[in-house]
Amino acid sequence: MSLLLVRETDVPGRYYIKYLEQTLYFNVYKCRKEESTLDEELEKVGEFNSKALALIPASAISSFFQIVQGVINYHLYGKTFRVRNKGLLLAMFILGLDQINKVIRELKEEYARSNDYYVVTIEGGCKMGSKKCTPFSVSTIELNREALQILAKNLGAILRKI
Repeated sequence: MSLLLVRETDVPGRYYIKYLEQTLYFNVYKCRKEESTLDEELEKVGEFNSKALALIPASAISSFFQIVQGVINYHLYGKTFRVRNKGLLLAMFILGLDQINKVIRELKEEYARSNDYYVVTIEGGCKMGSKKCTPFSVSTIELNREALQILAKNLGAILRKI
């Protein structure tokens, strides 16, 4: 029995994580940037019926494992943090930052640099409207030294806060 299992479901872009005898569901869409600012893009993302929705610029992460780790940390520690905007909390866990104002600044800076972004939702889903988004599918996941260092840094940021 493995401690952690991540798989894509039959629905493209929908994943599940089996961790500590629990199953967590999340969705990932890759979208093409259409607006000049993050705030404008967020207004046009579409309707969602999920616990949280985070818009993550592609240049802000280097590994799919950051998204997986963010989803797990959201599930484990989400109730520890008093944050109204659950999407920002999810983004904080994915980016490995420890303050919401840092998350907002990082998202805006990376959005300006990036042509693409990911929409990550916890459990439910999202109607992407007219956005140029496609379900994100991972064919191969490579866990290299750099990815491990980023994951360790992200976990350290959370542990310092709780």
